[in-house]
Amino acid sequence: METASFVVGLAGLAGLLSSCLEVKERADQYRSFTRDSAALDVLFSATKVRLEKWDRDVGFCGGELSTGHHPALDDKEFRSLVVDIFDLAKDLCDLADAHKSRSPRGAVVDKRAGSPKSLRVLGKSTRRKLVWALWGKSNRTIQVVLLKDLVDELHKLVPPDFVPDTWALRPVVDPIDTLGPGTGMKIGFADVTLIVAEQHQDLLQWMLSTTRRELHAWLRHTPDERYEDSLQRRLSGTCGWILDQPTFLEWASTEFPSCAAKVLWIHGPPGFGKTILCANIVEHITKTLPTPVAHFFFSSELDSRDDTSVVLRSWLSQVVTQHDGAFQYVLQHREADINPTATRDTIVSLFKDVVRLVASATLVVDGLDECTHLEGHNSVISFLETLTAATADTHTRILVVSRTLSIIQHALKGSDRSIFSEFRIQPDNVHSDTVAYAREIVGKKLSSSRDDVRSSLSEAMAKRCEGQFLWLELLQRKSLRTGMSKTQLREAIENTPAELDSIYDRHWKWMAQLAESDRHRAFALLRWTTFALRPLTIGEITEAVVIKDAEEIPWEDLPDDVNEAYVDGQIRYLCDPLLEIRGGSSAPMSSQQTVHLPHFTVREYLLRKLPVPDCLRPNASLAELQHTLLAKACLQYIKYSDVWQIPPHDSPARLPISFRSYAATCWHRHVNLGQRGNDEIIMLAVKFLTESSPASQAWRSFVELDDTKQHRWLAETSSTGPLHCSVKLQLMEVAMALIEGRSCDVNETNSLGRSALSLACSDGFFEIADMLLKKGANSCLADKDGLMPIHLAAQNGHVDVVRLLLRDQPRIPILTN
Repeated sequence: METASFVVGLAGLAGLLSSCLEVKERADQYRSFTRDSAALDVLFSATKVRLEKWDRDVGFCGGELSTGHHPALDDKEFRSLVVDIFDLAKDLCDLADAHKSRSPRGAVVDKRAGSPKSLRVLGKSTRRKLVWALWGKSNRTIQVVLLKDLVDELHKLVPPDFVPDTWALRPVVDPIDTLGPGTGMKIGFADVTLIVAEQHQDLLQWMLSTTRRELHAWLRHTPDERYEDSLQRRLSGTCGWILDQPTFLEWASTEFPSCAAKVLWIHGPPGFGKTILCANIVEHITKTLPTPVAHFFFSSELDSRDDTSVVLRSWLSQVVTQHDGAFQYVLQHREADINPTATRDTIVSLFKDVVRLVASATLVVDGLDECTHLEGHNSVISFLETLTAATADTHTRILVVSRTLSIIQHALKGSDRSIFSEFRIQPDNVHSDTVAYAREIVGKKLSSSRDDVRSSLSEAMAKRCEGQFLWLELLQRKSLRTGMSKTQLREAIENTPAELDSIYDRHWKWMAQLAESDRHRAFALLRWTTFALRPLTIGEITEAVVIKDAEEIPWEDLPDDVNEAYVDGQIRYLCDPLLEIRGGSSAPMSSQQTVHLPHFTVREYLLRKLPVPDCLRPNASLAELQHTLLAKACLQYIKYSDVWQIPPHDSPARLPISFRSYAATCWHRHVNLGQRGNDEIIMLAVKFLTESSPASQAWRSFVELDDTKQHRWLAETSSTGPLHCSVKLQLMEVAMALIEGRSCDVNETNSLGRSALSLACSDGFFEIADMLLKKGANSCLADKDGLMPIHLAAQNGHVDVVRLLLRDQPRIPILTN
C-alpha cells in the first residue's frame, strides 16, 4: 500500500465519520422515511453484495482471517480499525433484514477481540438497538448513503484487487506516518481509532437523544415546571421536618416486608404549603433513593386538570429516562403502535408493565384534589383505582399530597394489596416554617423598622396564620405597607380574618362597591385569569377585557402604553389579592408579564362568585357558563377586521394584536368547554365560518401559517369548507346547524376527496361521526386514494368508530390491499 494512499485513507475515514454527523444534523430527513422505495432497496442490496464480495476477496471472513488474507490485515491495530468499520456496516445490513422480516435475530458472536475498549464498552446489543432505533425512524436514503460510504472506505483501506505473491516483496507501512509534506504532523493507528470511537459515540448519542424525544412526544409528556418553581420558592432551612417523621421514614425505607406497594398520603388544609413541601420531598428522595423517582404537580392553570392520565404519561416519560430496560420496553411498543400519540388504554397497559419491570420505582403526585370535578375514567377515584391495581404486589412507593378529602382517603385505603399510611399536617408541624416565612416578609416590607418590632410582628403573624402560608402571603400583599406604625401593623394582623374565604369575601365586597366600569373590568380580569387555557400576558388580557360586540377594535378603551403604572392602577389595584402578576427578569416589559391566580382556593371561590348573564344559567355548570362567555369574546375579537389589517410584529406584546394568536387558535376550545347547544355561540360560529369576509379569510390564512407545533394541525382547516372546518374543530352543534340550515352538503368533499365523515373517522370523533351518519353521510364514499371512512378509522386504531360504521352499513366493501 502506498504511503500517500494510506494517508488519504485515514483522512477519508475521518471525513466519513464527520459526514455521518452532518447527515444526522439533517433532521428534516429524519421524519421522511419511505418503506416502499424499490430503488433504494436495490441500491442497498447491491452495496450489501459488494460488502460480502470484499469480505471474501481480501480473506477477512468477518474478522477470522483466511489463509490467503490481505497482508495489511496482519497488523493488529490496523485490523482492529477495519473490524470496527466492518461491524458497523454489517449491523446496518442485519438490521435491514430484521426490518423486513420483523422477526428476532439469532445470537451473533462478537469477533472483535481486538476492538478498542472505547468502542466495545457500549456493548454490541446496545449499539444494535440504537442503530435499530435509527433505522426505524430515519430516512432510508441516509442508510443507503452510510452503508455505501462504509463499504467504499473498506475498499480504500484494504483493496481487494491485489496479487498475493507480490505483497511479500512490498515494504511494510509504518503505522505512524506523516500527514503531508512539510506539515511535521504525525498520526498513528491509535489516534485514528480514537477518532472513530469519539465520532461513533457522538453519532450513537444523537441517535439515542432523537429516539428519546420521539418517545416522549408519543407518550405526550407534559413538562412539570411547577416542581422547579416550588423548589425556587422554598426558603432555605424550611420543610426539613417531614424528613424526620417516622411515617415518612417507614415509607421511604428500602424494606418491603409484605411484598406490597407502599402508599403514603400527606394531607392538610388549604394554604399549608403542601406543594413546596412535596417538591422538597421529591428533591430529597431523588438524591437518596437508587431507583427511579417520577413526579407530577397539578396546576389549576393547566389543561392537565381535566385529564388524570397526564400523570401516568409524565411518570412513564420520567421512568424511561432513568431506566434503560423501561426505555427499551416502551420503545418496542411505540414501534408497533400506529397512533401518533399513545392512547389512554395504551398508557395504562404500559404503566402496569413498567412498574413490574422497574424495581422499587417511586411515584409522586401533588394536587390531586384539584381534579375532583372530573367524572368517568378521568375521575380521581378511577385514577387511584388504576394506580393501586397496577402497582399491587410490587415494590413501588406512591406518595399522594393533597388537601384532606374523604374521596381520596377512601380510594387509597380501599386496596388490600398495598400498605397504606397517612400523615395529616398540623399547624404545629409547620410553625417554625411559618415563623421563618413571616420574618422574610417583615424583613422585606418593613426593613426600616426596629429589630424588636420586626421580631414581635413576625411571631404574631405566624401565630395568627395557624399554619397557612397563603394567609401570610395575602396579608403582606394587601395589608402591610411601608410607613405604617406599630399600632397600625398590629391592627392589620388582628383584623385580617383567619379563614381564606373570609379574606376573599372582604375583597369581593370592596370590589362590589366600585364604580360600574371598574367593577366590570375587575370581573373580566378575574374571569380571563381563571378560565383562560393558559396564563395570559398583560398585553393579551388588556385587549381581552375591552372586547365588545362591534365591528372594530375599541381603540378608545386601550391604554397608550402598557407600563408598570398601568399594571398597578388598572390590574393590581382592582384585583389584588385575588390575582397576581409574575414574570420578573424573564419578562422585562410589563406587557409580557403574565397573570395568575395565587392559589387553587381562589379559583374555587371565583367559580362561585363570578357573575354570568341570566340567559346562560339554565342547564350548564358554572365553569361551562364562563367558558361560553370567553368563547363569545374570542369570536367577537377575530371578526374585527382591523385586527387582521395590522401586520405581524417581532414583539409579542404589541397592541392591539397581542391577543390575536390566542383568540384565533383557542376560540373553538372555549366553545367545546362551554354550554352545549348555546344558540348565540352556534350562530356566531356559523356566520364566521360561512361568510367570505376579510376577517374570516384572514383567520384561515393565519392558522395555516401558524408554525407552532400545538396549532399546526389547524392548518388543515384552511383549505376546506365550513362543514369540514367545524368537524376538524370538533364543533358538533355547529356542524349540525350547517347541515340543517342547508348551508352545506353532508357529503361534500375537500381537495383530497375526503368527506366530513372521513375526517371525523380518521380523527376518532365518535359523536360527530354518529351525528353525520344520522344526517345522511355516505359511509362508502372513498377519497382519491380509494380509502373509505372505515379504512381511515381502522388505520388510526379507532375501534369504536369502526364498529359504528359496520353497524350503520354492514356490507361496506373492504379493500383487499
